[in-house]
Amino acid sequence: GLSWRVVFKIPQAEANVNAIKILPSDPKIVLAGCDSGLFISSDYGKHWQRAYSGASDSGNVIHSFLSDTVDPDTIYAGTGNGLIVSNDKGVTWRKEAGQLSDKAIRSIARHPEETERLFFVTDTALFSSGNKGQTVSRMFSLPSMVTDSEDDQDTGEDEEAEPSGGLRDIIIAG
Repeated sequence: GLSWRVVFKIPQAEANVNAIKILPSDPKIVLAGCDSGLFISSDYGKHWQRAYSGASDSGNVIHSFLSDTVDPDTIYAGTGNGLIVSNDKGVTWRKEAGQLSDKAIRSIARHPEETERLFFVTDTALFSSGNKGQTVSRMFSLPSMVTDSEDDQDTGEDEEAEPSGGLRDIIIAG
């Protein structure tokens, strides 16, 4: 892209865009996962509307998306407070109950051959599900994110790292 233009500005000034998804089955539908909720465009990003707001501040944060390869109308989104699922290309969303309902889901992936098997990365563990997230099992715990800051190097004390921020706007070439 030689030239770029802004196609979406988040309504909340301090919010980041953490994830973006163009639906493979319907490329005119674009989803933007933000700190302030989930937004959808059904016209290639020309116009946007809010599609989901969580019940809490952490529930509003959208970290990741996954399209269902078997059912192209189904989309999974990892939030700061569990998993949400849409069965109508992102128009409506429901929060899934279960073991992940209070976890920040940072990433979602599908097994390439077992289409029912999903993997979820949280701040503390990797989980596996053989039934598209209905039930999950912890595969292993992740080591805590630790960093040595310049101030702490002399004392040897560790400090937890803050998650990295996202983008403030979405821009496209053209």
